[in-house]
Amino acid sequence: MPTKTPTCPSQVALLTEKGICPVQPEVSTPLPRTGRRDVAMSIRKMCKAVVGNGAVILFVFTFSSLLFAQGGTWETKANMPTVRWASAAGVINDTFYVAGGYFSWHLKNVEAYDRTTDTWTIKSQRPTIQTTATAGVVNGILYTAGGTDCCVHINSTWAYDPIMDSWTQKASMSAPRSYLAAGVINGILYVAGGLNFSGPLATLEKYNPIANSWTILAPMPTARHGVAAGVVNDIRNRSRPRVANSLQ
Repeated sequence: MPTKTPTCPSQVALLTEKGICPVQPEVSTPLPRTGRRDVAMSIRKMCKAVVGNGAVILFVFTFSSLLFAQGGTWETKANMPTVRWASAAGVINDTFYVAGGYFSWHLKNVEAYDRTTDTWTIKSQRPTIQTTATAGVVNGILYTAGGTDCCVHINSTWAYDPIMDSWTQKASMSAPRSYLAAGVINGILYVAGGLNFSGPLATLEKYNPIANSWTILAPMPTARHGVAAGVVNDIRNRSRPRVANSLQ
């Protein structure tokens, strides 16, 4: 039986073997049984990326599936070249970019998916490891923030230019954290929550790509990590379905 779609259209459901990724409130289609519980973090990140015509791309290990809002049906698409989870991703000009991740070891691989041809292209690797990071796209640039470098939480920010196929390091966040969430509002990257050695965080910061600077904002009422985020009408919502049913 299909899982009931959350009543709030901005809420992204945690995906498991029998989970769903709601694009619209009325869509309630089970995920094909290619999912794994141990890739839930990557799946939550993939759920945030919308690729034209209301389509959402999700990746489960080397599997990628395309969920169309119209009718809510699933199609199996070309596999990613690299097996991974805990990666960061974003959509630039209708192309889906996946960076980093983990499988047996921390990865620097970057790959791009063209849904019109159903093909993947291998891009230049990341300069550094940045696993369990978050990401957002501003003016055609993919920004990744936070994560781990294999051993410790980091506060690094990197920018990927798909035209130049190159990475540039940017100003760092105020504090290291991983398993954080992000959303872009009016050209500004907002990053919330996360985890470091002090525990779950309620921290909220915003990054201005033009000024290359971070600004600390009012913290969330509740500290959270391993979360999903979405922007609706320029208002950012986030939740952690595994431990809470609230939105902030």
